[in-house]
Amino acid sequence: CSVTAFHRQTYRHRKVDNIVQEIRTFGRDFIFVDDNIIAEPTFARQLFAQLIPLNKTWVAQSSIKIADDPKLLKMAYQAGCRGLFIGIETTSRTNLAAVDKAFNTRIDYRRRLRRIRRQGIGIIAGIIVGLDGDEQAVFETRLRFLQKHRIDAVQLNILTPLPGTPLFREFERAGRILDHDWQQYDFRHVVIQPARMSPRELQDGADWLYSQFYRLDRILWRTVDTLLTTGPVPAALTLKLNLTYRYDNKREGIVGRNPAPKREAGLMARLHEWFGTAKPQTAGYRIDATERRALNRMGPYNIHLQRRAG
Repeated sequence: CSVTAFHRQTYRHRKVDNIVQEIRTFGRDFIFVDDNIIAEPTFARQLFAQLIPLNKTWVAQSSIKIADDPKLLKMAYQAGCRGLFIGIETTSRTNLAAVDKAFNTRIDYRRRLRRIRRQGIGIIAGIIVGLDGDEQAVFETRLRFLQKHRIDAVQLNILTPLPGTPLFREFERAGRILDHDWQQYDFRHVVIQPARMSPRELQDGADWLYSQFYRLDRILWRTVDTLLTTGPVPAALTLKLNLTYRYDNKREGIVGRNPAPKREAGLMARLHEWFGTAKPQTAGYRIDATERRALNRMGPYNIHLQRRAG
């Protein structure tokens, strides 16, 4: 992350009264651009308390640890929070330690994410691929995680060491910086030599994950699910964000392919994949004639259960 380096490890905030005075001049909807709105919980409580009477609706960035403080989480909702961008980054314990987010333990993800959504707040997840613990199967694993935990939207980033950060110096010393064209440092292009896959596999896999998550059928299902479980405002936000990301993917021609070893699975495995409940398979399974006929009979209702080529 470049934020710590840019601000030289300092944390500053404005006075609550000053912030509220400015927010009064806004329309109903706005976004807090702070990297972690609950970095100082006492300050966050003071801010939320003064926002409650304003009847505003907003989105912010936050640590997942907001779920560990039910009162603070409820105050955020009462103050108008309807969406939180949360840097999940990775589900690998080794990778979490590498990005200094060991507090994002995989065991707690389900409980924490469910608690936030039950409060009526949607979740936009920040995910990083290309960390040193990631192999070719990481893209499929991340997609299952996002579906299983009913993430409303995702911002997918390819690991990009920004100049001036310790990570950039580390990669440069190791000779793993492949591209010094700063225009490519947009978190969507591979500029490093990954540890456990080729640069092409990392690029293809990241593009595949993005395009698969923002498939139109999944967007529609996701929006309905959010409407029923989280509420109309998060659902509207989910639909708008998802369609925007899908439009960007289509405009940029992002398709990609899954670099993990290919395998065919049976009908039930495909249904599990759709609903995000699939488990990693250790042996290939070839779809039989009966299952093939069942899929074919579904015709237009075969909601992409058959894996797309690539």
